[in-house]
Parts: sequence; C-alpha cells; structure tokens
Amino acid sequence: DAVVIPISGGGLTSGVALALRALRPGLVVLAAEPQGAHADGADAAASKQRGSLATDLPRPASICDGLLGRMGDLTWPVVRDCVDEVLPVTEEDVVDAMQLCFERLKIVVEPSAAAPLAAVLSPQFSKHPVYSQLRRVALVVSGGNVDLSALGLWDALRAQVAANAKSRN
Repeated sequence: DAVVIPISGGGLTSGVALALRALRPGLVVLAAEPQGAHADGADAAASKQRGSLATDLPRPASICDGLLGRMGDLTWPVVRDCVDEVLPVTEEDVVDAMQLCFERLKIVVEPSAAAPLAAVLSPQFSKHPVYSQLRRVALVVSGGNVDLSALGLWDALRAQVAANAKSRN
C-alpha cells in the first residue's frame, strides 16, 4: 500500500520512487527526513510544500547525519513528481525507532535508517486520514553505520558479568 524511504540528497529516494511509480502507480510513496530547527521543517519537506527546491534553509543539527545532504537539481524533479509527501521526524522519535529495531527486530540501524520507522510511528502518520488506513507499509532501512560502543551496551554487559562473578565468590 505504501513505501517510506529516507531522504537526503534525493538519489536513493528518487530512484526507488521512480521505479515504484512505474511498477505500482497507485502506491503511496513517502519520504522521511530529520526535522530541522527552522520553521519550514526540513529542506525536502519544505521543497514539497513550496513546490520548488528550497535552498535557503540552514542545515539542521541532527543525529541523522546521513540525511543532512541537500537535495540536488537533478533529483528534485523526480522527488517532486513521484513522492507524495515528505514526513519530518523528531530526534526523539528516531531514537525510539532505533531502540524498537534493536529490541524487537534484533537489528542495529543508524539514526538515518530509523527515520522511515520513526515517520510511520509518528502521530502525523497515525492520525492522517489516508496513511492511518494503510495496511501494508514497507520501509527502506538503509544504513547500519553505528558505533556500538556509543550504545553503552558492552559496558553494561561487562558490569553485569562482573557483578555475577562477584556474587558467586
């Protein structure tokens, strides 16, 4: 029924969206990007809202560093014509999506790859009159560049091992 793709410069998104439009014209094609610190949201979302490529917006600071590229002149027309909407996601929602991927799906994804899941789990999606009725939603989860030491998991496990060893002695 729908596909959600992470968007940055638009290369991956425009390629996937173009293929989907050719193969399944009625499919809902959405993109997800980190919400910016500016009023328009993020540059792809602002571009879709304006109907023209937004090049005047400051780059937001984001944990989704893989999605901070600017959309280009070549990819914008495809995104404009083939993507139904760009959904900005919050940093908090991205972290929650990463945690869900790790805990429930047993996969480690970088923040940029979690943006599509964050978009689908957002109130913007669940309260939308069309999107909330979609039954099958595919997510493009692209990117696993995570510094596992940053998760703190290994330190917590080592502490548990040490505590277990101490309790046995």
